[in-house]
Amino acid sequence: NGRQQNPAPFSEVQFAVMPNDKIAPQIADVEIFFRGPDTDFDIDDTYPADYLLNLLGDPDGLYCQSLQNNPVYQIPSSEYVWSSYQTTRANGLFQFGAVMLSPEQDLVSRVSQMLAEVQDSILPAVAADESLYSRQKVADISRKLRDSDIMSAQTASGLLSTLQFWWVCSSPEYYYTYNEHIAAVKQKDVQDFVAKYFSGKKPIVTVMVHPSVYAQLKESFEAAAYDEITADKAFWWKDEAFAADPQKIAAAVAVPEQSEIYVPGNALAADKRYDLQGALRVDSYKLANGIPVYVQQMKGSKIDSVSIAVRGGIERLSPETSGLEAALFNQMSASSADYDNASRKTLAFDTQAGISVSSVAAGSVLSLGTLDAYLGKMLPVFTDGFLHPSYEQQAYDTMMTDYTNSIQSMMNDPNSLLSYTLTSTLYKDHPFATRTSVTPDSLKNITVENMQQLHKTILDPENIFVVAAGGMNGKKLVAELNKTIGQLPAVKDGVKYGIRDIPPVQVGAEPVVLTHPSAEGTGFVARVFASPPVTDPDFIPAVLASDIYSTILFNVVREQHGACYTPSAGVNSSRAPIGMEFLYRLSDPEHFASFVEEARGYMAQGKLIDSVGADGSYRFASIDDRLPSYKNAYIISTYGSQATVGGVASNLVYNMLTFNDMHYDRVLDSQVESVSAAQLVDVFKKYWIDTPSQWWAMVGPDIADRLEFGAD
Repeated sequence: NGRQQNPAPFSEVQFAVMPNDKIAPQIADVEIFFRGPDTDFDIDDTYPADYLLNLLGDPDGLYCQSLQNNPVYQIPSSEYVWSSYQTTRANGLFQFGAVMLSPEQDLVSRVSQMLAEVQDSILPAVAADESLYSRQKVADISRKLRDSDIMSAQTASGLLSTLQFWWVCSSPEYYYTYNEHIAAVKQKDVQDFVAKYFSGKKPIVTVMVHPSVYAQLKESFEAAAYDEITADKAFWWKDEAFAADPQKIAAAVAVPEQSEIYVPGNALAADKRYDLQGALRVDSYKLANGIPVYVQQMKGSKIDSVSIAVRGGIERLSPETSGLEAALFNQMSASSADYDNASRKTLAFDTQAGISVSSVAAGSVLSLGTLDAYLGKMLPVFTDGFLHPSYEQQAYDTMMTDYTNSIQSMMNDPNSLLSYTLTSTLYKDHPFATRTSVTPDSLKNITVENMQQLHKTILDPENIFVVAAGGMNGKKLVAELNKTIGQLPAVKDGVKYGIRDIPPVQVGAEPVVLTHPSAEGTGFVARVFASPPVTDPDFIPAVLASDIYSTILFNVVREQHGACYTPSAGVNSSRAPIGMEFLYRLSDPEHFASFVEEARGYMAQGKLIDSVGADGSYRFASIDDRLPSYKNAYIISTYGSQATVGGVASNLVYNMLTFNDMHYDRVLDSQVESVSAAQLVDVFKKYWIDTPSQWWAMVGPDIADRLEFGAD
């Protein structure tokens, strides 16, 4: 509306608490919100805001260390302390937050103490510390900002998104001159910023806890004037005072001048040819102990990715130890003999390099992503974690807290719980009963002792390979790796893991109805069946069929009948997969099955709904006419995941682990081109209609008796 929001909206601190059953009882989420600068009114203040934010993000800095090391707060580690500010035209917010353990222990006073320490002690001290504004410090911050620019501009879409963000939040000029302005920030600028936005201001303080914790502390929350956030008042847009005004919205939208619209020129790389074969070339090497190394050369890239992959996965485990390998790799990334957790955080903050982990059924991966300038510094950290994880107590506790909270969230989310229960039942006594992730039943077995035993078995060169992508020199990389993982000895009587036959899943017949109080008034419904394995000739036609069928489901089940919020269809990419029709947020428990059958019938006839007439009648198009666009969408999505250096490396690793063919995605893409509409419809009938299926539902107790699975 062209008017600045009140920079000091409250005369007193506003406290709010929200009971949430998706948060574990062992933790509390605490957040503090101050008004921040807006580019429409305080644009010069946004630069010291970002400079300050960089200082607050330092894991070794005063903010993180003060909160983490204060025993009153019981904050697990610096990863559970954060601050944020996002540049915006209006309604800017500066946020501070932390996760506290043992919330039942005098949480209210601990939150108040944190607010006082941040506002009255930490922020003034950060502003007063001359060393934080030295020439070297400014240079370091400027360097990290330039590094961020390189990361965000890996892809054309990434750069475009960045430019779009700044265009919306300020202007293109702001983006182009941003680093210069940050480099010009002085200590007085930050001191003035702290005085203007924090000193004496009254923020909003929010606390989120499990309902059982809230029940214990309700009296203390009420005594401290905390406002309880409930479903009735949790959404500000329900307040008529904030109703949208179409006229104001229309008036606020500026139409760009022709001169402001960028048009690509004809001379852009007109004489250049894309070297497809060069782009697909992967150089192969072997370490001294026989570990293969595959290097995808990406000329001109300033970003490097290196992954160590280990075959085995769930075959090494049991249902009772599900997720143990993923946990081990998590600990590899967290601490090691020569690089403890604290030093790794410092390196990550300084270089913006990251060590990540992933697990699939066939194995697990430890991956390093870094700017090329830091590869030499980060590679020893990376390999030391793989070879010598130290299972540092704080890192282990942090991981277990994350697992506990994730499981708590899943158990109280009806949609997630349906998926977990469904797959647990279908894959009982099946090889896939063992999962790559930690489960409620395996959590107690994620111990340091079990990880140490597992670690001994994975250090077998027979089951290890390395994939790298970027502009690095392959021979130099091999020489460095030979100093570490290349020294691993062969394992006597070791097991060689590889691709094995997996039996198909057996689907039951009778509908299964589960209830959950959080699904009151609605539900989540799935019809499942055994679908084609990822290596089966029917797999790609089934994927395309599910994409097209999802469109039909949307038009029939949601648009025509309003039976749910979002219907969809899909098939898993697996060696023993299930296919599914899924209805999200069910609203017609009596008739949904007949609406799904109606959509299924159109698909079986090769009809795609093109439009809906004013009288509600359908206008159909043939699947044959629309199939090319769905094929293109599939191929684009395949290569979209490989737009970054890390994406390229991840794709190669996945192909090797799952298919023992680093370019298997090309096989799938060639199959896409050959699929006909008739073949697609035949595959749809084979799996969605003729294959035995089973209904599963997770609904509110109030509608469980109203479910009708038989079509009218």
